[in-house]
Formats: sequence, structure tokens, C-alpha cells
Amino acid sequence: MVPATWAEAGMSCYLEGGLLASPTTSAVANVMVAMMADKQLTYSFTGINSIRAKDNFTSLDGVPLSSIPLGWSADQPDNANSDEDCVALTGAGKMADVSCGSMLPYFCRKNKCGPKDNGYEWEPRTSSCYKFHHITNTWRKALATCHAEGGHLAIINSETESTVLKDLYDEHPDEVIVGASEYKHAFIGFMKYEHEWATIYVFIMLAGEPLGKAGFAVWNTNEPSKYGYMGKELCGSIHRNGLLNDAPCQDRSAFICEINP
Repeated sequence: MVPATWAEAGMSCYLEGGLLASPTTSAVANVMVAMMADKQLTYSFTGINSIRAKDNFTSLDGVPLSSIPLGWSADQPDNANSDEDCVALTGAGKMADVSCGSMLPYFCRKNKCGPKDNGYEWEPRTSSCYKFHHITNTWRKALATCHAEGGHLAIINSETESTVLKDLYDEHPDEVIVGASEYKHAFIGFMKYEHEWATIYVFIMLAGEPLGKAGFAVWNTNEPSKYGYMGKELCGSIHRNGLLNDAPCQDRSAFICEINP
């Protein structure tokens, strides 16, 4: 890792097929700080900058500063000499504004969405990749489809991830969804195991974690309704508002796959 200016670092990452890394989630920040400690680094460049819009810091992958879970170091940002439009990560896990012309080490990140990259898109808010299938299927066939693509039916682990899936759903209005039994929900990766709603164990239909332990258990109004077809709404989905819903497994619905790079 040879120190470089911010522009040189960004170009170097681009030529390697990646992006100048930014601590856009707590998990990514923790990894970057650990790597800095291992290499005994005090500062490293991030992709966060305000070059195009003064004082409006945004990562290179479009995440605004308000959504980045890190605070500023003491007395930062100070925009010393009116020349600090780039952001560095400190060894203490804080941010500092620095001159883009500084010579600092940096990290590149490659957003790998699986072996086929078949329609999956990287989501920096969760550090996962998602694909919305508008050609509908039953829950079990949806599970198999995600598996065949190297992913799994999406699992919601946080309120942020619920918002991510809601936003993805919003990009696909009812008229583009083909063959749905109904259009109000899309299948995701949880189901009812005996008396408990739990996530799938990634690729197979074994119980993973109870929804609360997985990080998100907010049901839509009057859900789970338990009734539906012959009283067997045993498969998990989300409403367009990002909240949870139970649905008949044999329904044909849109579905969302996820790949965790």
C-alpha cells in the first residue's frame, strides 16, 4: 500500500476493478480500522469527499455523510486552508477532513456480487448485493432460483435493510411483475418452523435465527394473519412498505435474492 493523493488512490482502485473504500457501514468501518491497526496506520484515505459540492460529503458509491455511522475526530471538520475536501479514516475509527493532495495510504474495495453477477446490484447501506425477480414463482422455487444464482432469499437483519428492500420494491411497480397471485408482497427468506417464525438457514430450508434475533421482526398491520389458503400462510414475504407478511407458500409472487460478498 503505497501512499498516494486522493485522485491517484481513486484511479488505482478503479484500474483494479474496484472503488476507493469508504466506511459506509459499521462492519466495513471495523474491518478498515482493524487493517489500519495491523499495518500501524494513523490515517487512510476514504472515498468520502465534497469535491463537487462544498461541505456536502458523500462517498464515491453515493452514500451521504448523514448515513455513515462514524463521527468526526475532535475539532473536525475544520477545512484548514479552505483545502480539505477529502475525508480520512483515523486509527481510532473517526473521520477527519484532509487535503485531497495529501499523500496517504488507502484501501480499495471490490464489490463482488457473486460468480455470475446476473443482475445483482451492490447496496452500500448493507454491504450486500440484491436482485429483484419480477417473474414470479412459488416460495420454494424462488429459494431454488436464488441458490442457483449463488445467493439466497433475502434476509432482513436491520431496519436499514428493510428500507433497502422497500426501495428496491419501489423500483418495480405492479405492471412489470409477471404472473403474481397478488401484488402486495414479495417473497424473502423466512418461514414458520413449527411455532416460530425464523430466517432460512441461507441455502436450505432449515431454521436459521428467530426474526427478533436476526435483527428485524416488524410485521405489517394485522400480520401475521395466519389464515389465507387453508390456514397455511407459512412462508415469509414483505409488503411494499418493507414490513413483514405471511403468505401461502404455493402463491406465485415476486421475490428478492441476496448475495453477501
